[in-house]
Parts: sequence; C-alpha cells; structure tokens
Amino acid sequence: PKMMMTTRVPLALWVVLAFAIWTVVGTDGADPQVEAVEGLIGRLLPQHKDFFQLSLISKPADVQDVYEVVTVGSKLTIKGTSGVALASGLNWYLKYKCNSSVSWLGDNLQIPTPGPVVRDVYRGQTTLQYRYYFNVCTFGYSTVWWNWKRWEQEIDWMALNGVNMPLAFSGQEYVWQKTFEELGLTAQDLTTYFSGPAFLPWQRMGNIDGWMGPLSAHWMETHMQLQKQILERERSFGMKPVLPGFAGHVPAAMKTKYPSAKITQLHPWSTGFNGTYFLDPLDPLFQKIGSTFISIQGETYGNENHLYNADPFNELNPPSSEPSFLESVSASILAAMRKADPSATWVLQGWFLINSASFWKPTQTKAFLGGVPDSSMIVLDLWAEVVPAWNQTNNFYGKPFVWNMLHNFGGRTGLYGTIQRVNEGPFIAMKAASNMIGIGMTPEAIETNPIVYALITESAWNTAPVNLTRWVADYVYSRYPAPNNRGGNISAVMEAWQTLSQTVYSCYTRQEGTSGNLLAARPNFKLERVGCCAPLAIYYNATKLLDIARTIQQYFDIIGSSATLAYDLVDLLLQITANDAVTLYNNITQAYAKGDAAALLRYSSDFMKLFEIDALVNFMPKYRLSTWVNEARAWGADAAEADLLELNAKTQVTLWGNKFSPLSQYAYKMWSGLIADFYQPRWEMWFKALAQSLQTGQPVNMAQFTAQVETFELSWTQQQQQQQQDAAFEEHADTASRVLAWAIGFLEQRQ
Repeated sequence: PKMMMTTRVPLALWVVLAFAIWTVVGTDGADPQVEAVEGLIGRLLPQHKDFFQLSLISKPADVQDVYEVVTVGSKLTIKGTSGVALASGLNWYLKYKCNSSVSWLGDNLQIPTPGPVVRDVYRGQTTLQYRYYFNVCTFGYSTVWWNWKRWEQEIDWMALNGVNMPLAFSGQEYVWQKTFEELGLTAQDLTTYFSGPAFLPWQRMGNIDGWMGPLSAHWMETHMQLQKQILERERSFGMKPVLPGFAGHVPAAMKTKYPSAKITQLHPWSTGFNGTYFLDPLDPLFQKIGSTFISIQGETYGNENHLYNADPFNELNPPSSEPSFLESVSASILAAMRKADPSATWVLQGWFLINSASFWKPTQTKAFLGGVPDSSMIVLDLWAEVVPAWNQTNNFYGKPFVWNMLHNFGGRTGLYGTIQRVNEGPFIAMKAASNMIGIGMTPEAIETNPIVYALITESAWNTAPVNLTRWVADYVYSRYPAPNNRGGNISAVMEAWQTLSQTVYSCYTRQEGTSGNLLAARPNFKLERVGCCAPLAIYYNATKLLDIARTIQQYFDIIGSSATLAYDLVDLLLQITANDAVTLYNNITQAYAKGDAAALLRYSSDFMKLFEIDALVNFMPKYRLSTWVNEARAWGADAAEADLLELNAKTQVTLWGNKFSPLSQYAYKMWSGLIADFYQPRWEMWFKALAQSLQTGQPVNMAQFTAQVETFELSWTQQQQQQQQDAAFEEHADTASRVLAWAIGFLEQRQ
C-alpha cells in the first residue's frame, strides 16, 4: 500500500546487499532479538513458524529503524534493525499480504499455505527514535490484574505495532518499600501510604494515599517477580522500558522520622481524599530518597535503559510559581536520578501543562523545563490529538518530545475517535518542530476502538498522512474474515466502516473520550453527563448506526464464528442503546414535567427494556464484570485478600472514591453484571420515585433518593458475589448469532 513509507528494491540487487550486511551482523539466528521474534511467531502462528526467516541488519545513518520483507525461495524473509522492527515487518505482511490482524478485541488470522509471495523487497522505515506506549493510569484501569500470560500477549502486540519505549510501572512498590525501610521507616509506617492495587497509579502520582489498602507483602513480592518477566521480554525485543523515578511524594511518617525536612501536606487532589505529603526538591533528603530508589530499582530490575518517569505536579500545583523555584525543582529531580544513574534521562508526562494551564504560564513552563539540559529530558505530549501542548509551549522550549494520542479516559465504553486528527496531527508537529522524536499512545485504558490504534501505530512508519478512504478499506480487509463459499458482501461492510470513520470516529469537540452511556449514570433530573466527565451530547449523525449494525450482522451470519465481527457488532449495539437511552430520558423528563403518568410509565418501561442488552454483552469475555473480578481475586494469597481485591475492582468501576467523591462513575464500564445488577436497580428506584411523585403530587425527595442509592451502591461494592465464567461466544457461536439478531430486532422496534 502506498501509505506506508517504502522503497522497492530489485531482488537481485537486494540479495547482493543482504549478503554484505549479513557478513557484518551474522546469520546464525542466535541474536536474542531474533529469538524474541521467533518466539512471538511460535505463539501467534505456530503452524507457520518455519515459513519465516529472520535476521538483523545494521541501521542506516539517516533512519532510526528499518524492516525489509521479501520472498526468497520458499521462505518469507524479514530483516530488521531491531526485534521491534522485525515484528513490525511481520505485522505489515499479516495486514497487507494476508488480510489478517491481531487486536485486543479479537484476532483475524487467515494465513494460507504457502504464504503470499512478496516479489520485490518491501522496505518500511522511520526517522523517529521512539514509539511510546502506556499512560500511568493504564496500570490501574487496564493492566492491574494481568498475569504473565496476558502480559505476554500485550508485549507481542507492542512488538508487532512498533512500540519500543513502553512505560514499565509494575512492581515498583517492592522497591519503594525497600527504599523507605532503608531510610528508617517500618512496614507498619507504610500501611497508610500504599493504596490498594486498583488505585496505585494515583498513589504513585501523589494524588492519594492509602485508598482501598493495605497493600500486602504478597502483592509486592509477586509483582516484583512479574515485573522482572515483563522487563526481560520487553528488552529481548530491543525495547527501552521507562522505569519510575522519585518526584517528591512521601509517606506521612516521614514528617515524624525527619522532623527538620521540608515536607508539606498538599491540598486534597479531589473531594473525599486527604492531601498527600510532598518533600521540597531542594531539601537534601530529596537527593537521598531519589538516588536510593534508583539504586535499589537498578539492583532489582536493571537500569540499562536509563529512562525514568517522574511527574511531580500531576493535577497538583506547585507550592510556588516563582520561576527560580520551578527551575531548581526540575534540576533537583534530575540530579537525584543521576546521582544513582549518571546516564539517566527524565521522561515527563506533559498533561499538567494543559490540565493546569492557568498555573503553567509561559514563564513558569519555560523555567521548569529549563532546569535541565535539553538532552536530559523527553516530554510526552499526552493528549496531542485533541489539545496539543507542543504548539502552546514553543515546542516545549527545545526539549525533545513525543506526540501522543490519549484517546481513552477511564476505560469508559463507547465508540469514539478523532481519526482525522490522528492521521494529520503527528505530521503537522513533525514539520513544525525538529525536536519531535517520536509518536506514541497514552490511553488511560485500552481494549477499545482498535481502529484508532491501528492507525496511530502505522503513523511512525509513514512520512505523510494516509488516504483515509483507502486505509479504512484496508483495515476492513485485515480485520474481518474474507467471504467464504457461503458468500458474504464485504463491500457493504466496507461502506459501513467508511460511514463510521466519517461520523463516530470523527469527533472534533474537546470532550474526554467517548460520549457517556446514560444507562450507567446515577439517575437525576437534567443529566448532561455520566459522572464528572462523560458528556451525553452526541457529536455525530447517528441515524445510520442501526443500518450499519444490520450490515455487519448479516455478514456475521454468513461468515460464522468471528471474534472481530462479534466484538465490533456488540460495540455498535451498545452505542445504539446509549443513544436511544438519551431520547427516552428526554421523553421521560417531559412526561414528568407535564404530569402525564401514562406517558411516564410507557417511556420508563421502554427505558428499562434497554437493560436487556446485558445478555448480549455477556457473550464477550472482556465485557463481563466476572472476568474483571475473577482476575482480581486470583492475586489474593488468602480469602481475606481476595475479598479486598474484589472490593478494589468493583469500587474502581463504580464509586471510585467514597460517597463524597465527584469521581463516581468516572471509570464506568458497559459490562454484563454491571448493566443488570448495578445500573438497572438505580433506575428502577428513580422511576418508582417519579411515579410516586406524580401519584402524591409531591416533588421527589432528592435527599431521601440519594441516600437510598448511596446505600445500595456501597452495599453492592462490598458484597462478595459468586462470579461464574460463562463460555465465550466462540463456544456457542450459533447462540451468539441468534442473540445478536435479537438485539438488532429489539433496537429496530425502538426506532
């Protein structure tokens, strides 16, 4: 495809060049990075593992990574400058020669034997040094309960998609405990410091302390071992993981242990939480803590990649806006890193620059970034597809930066994307800023909307935006099985996706991710958003969504079992349900205002029928509360710890904080088990209250209703439930097909 950066090389010349390169690099296949990709192929395509011939080549002076793909004899030969480049070449072949794909929401692997021939050498290359991945929050909203098997799958996906700079935040509490114990604290002192596992990202960033803890020694030990596995595998592909550094957040007990240290309790990050404790970076103790942590971390996990993340002011303003203070703060943070690792580079999330723009004026931003040399810091432009910071900060005042797509907030379920911005944004920045050194992904949560991630991961290998019409067509060909002898109109499916790309995947508002699903909202009058942050407004023309679902469902019926078709169809039906709920809610509100009890009953009955979508969602293992809870409980050393982990898991996707927290429903999910058991009862209470109000002529007692809902919510999160693992749809595809057809028929009646 022309959208990929490529050079076609005559085969005869390529063989001569390859021989010259092989004499330098070697061809025995013993290189660890080659072996890493061979292992990936063995896991992903075991029946085809002997078809691929892999080798490393030297990196040309003018590019950062290269892969070359060509058929030689009966083998598909892939050469690359790193394990990640080799895997990227494999992924190009799967997508564009085999019409296959690997994603979080289903794989479509249809590799013929023998494999398709690549007659002329296909060359992919990038001038960008880094392809970044993960957000600090991803380790709470998505990866928190992952075992090694799931991590292994993700690292394979990362390699296939060119990631070479992943954030690696698991297992750090083991190091922090060792660090603070060396400084004189006890394990007991830390029980109110570490949060529960589901909330560790925000404790790590200094937003909260102790919430949903304590964190057990068993958790710390097992995740230390898991982090070793993660880092070993990532490094085996040639990736350069980013490890944590010290940003100033300390346990409250440090004030007692070091009474002369300049430790300040900050203002609370959010209602319902106490302020955390921040050590002044200019205090000598800062250097001691920071260097001790880096040293112990290096001893535990290795520090050969020299990349460290530290975010001292994530959604927290510094105690002073004086430029001299801010400059000294950043200089001190880097100095603490370099005291233990003289080659340390600080990787900084740039979220604070747009989240607290009223504080971070040009003077403050320039001073803070200017406290360290340009060569010692990499800034992550975290939400560049919607609110880029590079063009508001004079290209980060010369600091190298990575353009990132954030896309998802809290793991909230729904169709959403800014596909045009993702397609064009990196190249606008690259042209304007010579200090842009990478493209990346910084989602708060993953396993959603795979189309936008497929696009951004290809961007690093391109020199210009792609033709989206053509690219979307290629995406459909690779995502879904080809028509079989039973037929199947994939052209109609392709047209459906063109419409999706121009509507639901073309958001131009500043909203934080997908529009909210009203079913997940805590009922009230005049609802405009779900929780704090998911607006109910629909930013696109939604009239064709049901027709699109019908088209995909017809193709699914013909093709048979297909995880990719099933997941995409369920996502569509959930979105249609969400949109329908808004219409019904408005009708209900009008009926109540008019005192029309009959209309209220009719519309509220229709609204409650929407919760039947729970049965459809249950066919998707990733869309079940039971999957989330069972994965959490599996980490418990005993029943008591398993119960605490279940409480963590259920609280995060519902209340988040206590009853005063505005973060309630921030991370809601449209999962089976939440839809019917948590969301539905709250709306039943609401419609009962409305009906009673019309019957008695008295207004709804909101204080009484709120107390009733809060009691239900808290009881639900604290109750341990028997979570059964139902069979996946693949095990009863015929039933799934019938349920999908039922769901579409049900929604058609609603139109």
